[in-house]
Amino acid sequence: MASTKNLVLPNKVIKERNDPGCGNCNNDERFFKGAYIRNFREFNKIANDPTLASYLDTNAKIAWNMARTTSDSVGFRWEGPFDSSDAGRQASAVDLFNSQIKGKFLANLALQKSVSVSGQCSADQTGDRAVDGSLTTKCCTPMGMPGPV
Repeated sequence: MASTKNLVLPNKVIKERNDPGCGNCNNDERFFKGAYIRNFREFNKIANDPTLASYLDTNAKIAWNMARTTSDSVGFRWEGPFDSSDAGRQASAVDLFNSQIKGKFLANLALQKSVSVSGQCSADQTGDRAVDGSLTTKCCTPMGMPGPV
């Protein structure tokens, strides 16, 4: 894939263009790999290309094994070794590891399921509205009402 040609090391791990170490890069640059991987995964959900899936898998496995500390922080270089931890590094790693979640977890498990509520704020805010999949309806249970939705 053209977008990976200049961003990949020989072991097929993505790198930042300005690497080594990203010592002087800003947070946007530290977040880039994660945003790229997240969108790369979305692209591959449509393309359904085993080579692209393997690329994601390789990056996740190498980062997990080579750039992660015993406290599960992940460094800037996914090929390792761990360097330091900050929000950008960790958010990118979360996006990478989330790329390994397979399709069966992407559905709303509550969608269209039966619901019981202990009360409602108005006639058009019933419990079934909580799981109807619409962005224009809502469920409302008055504060202080006992029981879960």
